Amino acid sequence: MKNLKDAIIVLGGGIEPDGSLPDIPKLRITKGIELLNNGVALRIIMSGKWGFWLEK
Repeated sequence: MKNLKDAIIVLGGGIEPDGSLPDIPKLRITKGIELLNNGVALRIIMSGKWGFWLEK
Protein backbone atom coordinates (compact mmCIF):
# COMPACT_ATOMS: atom_id res chain seq x y z
CA MET A 1 0.00 0.00 0.00
CA LYS A 2 1.29 3.42 -0.90
CA ASN A 3 2.38 5.73 1.95
CA LEU A 4 1.43 3.23 4.69
CA LYS A 5 2.26 4.58 8.17
CA ASP A 6 3.80 2.51 10.98
CA ALA A 7 0.93 3.14 13.40
CA ILE A 8 -1.86 5.50 14.38
CA ILE A 9 -1.44 6.92 17.88
CA VAL A 10 -4.55 7.99 19.78
CA LEU A 11 -3.78 10.12 22.82
CA GLY A 12 -5.85 9.78 25.96
CA GLY A 13 -7.90 12.54 27.47
CA GLY A 14 -9.10 11.41 30.85
CA ILE A 15 -12.14 9.60 32.12
CA GLU A 16 -15.18 10.71 34.05
CA PRO A 17 -15.57 9.74 37.74
CA ASP A 18 -18.14 7.10 36.70
CA GLY A 19 -15.62 5.53 34.29
CA SER A 20 -17.16 6.85 31.08
CA LEU A 21 -15.23 8.73 28.40
CA PRO A 22 -15.62 12.47 27.84
CA ASP A 23 -16.45 13.71 24.32
CA ILE A 24 -12.88 14.62 23.27
CA PRO A 25 -11.38 11.15 23.90
CA LYS A 26 -14.40 9.60 22.15
CA LEU A 27 -13.74 11.77 19.10
CA ARG A 28 -10.05 10.82 19.10
CA ILE A 29 -10.91 7.12 19.25
CA THR A 30 -13.49 7.46 16.47
CA LYS A 31 -10.98 9.24 14.22
CA GLY A 32 -8.26 6.70 14.99
CA ILE A 33 -10.57 3.83 14.05
CA GLU A 34 -11.62 5.67 10.90
CA LEU A 35 -7.97 6.05 9.86
CA LEU A 36 -7.28 2.38 10.64
CA ASN A 37 -10.29 1.25 8.59
CA ASN A 38 -9.17 3.47 5.71
CA GLY A 39 -5.84 1.66 5.58
CA VAL A 40 -3.62 4.50 6.81
CA ALA A 41 -1.76 2.04 9.08
CA LEU A 42 -1.97 -1.58 10.18
CA ARG A 43 -1.81 -0.79 13.91
CA ILE A 44 -3.41 1.58 16.37
CA ILE A 45 -1.78 2.54 19.69
CA MET A 46 -3.96 3.91 22.47
CA SER A 47 -2.46 5.91 25.33
CA GLY A 48 -3.82 6.97 28.66
CA LYS A 49 -3.28 7.01 32.36
CA TRP A 50 -5.80 4.32 33.28
CA GLY A 51 -6.01 0.72 32.14
CA PHE A 52 -8.93 -1.67 32.09
CA TRP A 53 -7.41 -3.96 34.71
CA LEU A 54 -6.25 -1.21 37.08
CA GLU A 55 -7.34 -1.77 40.66
CA LYS A 56 -7.64 1.19 43.02
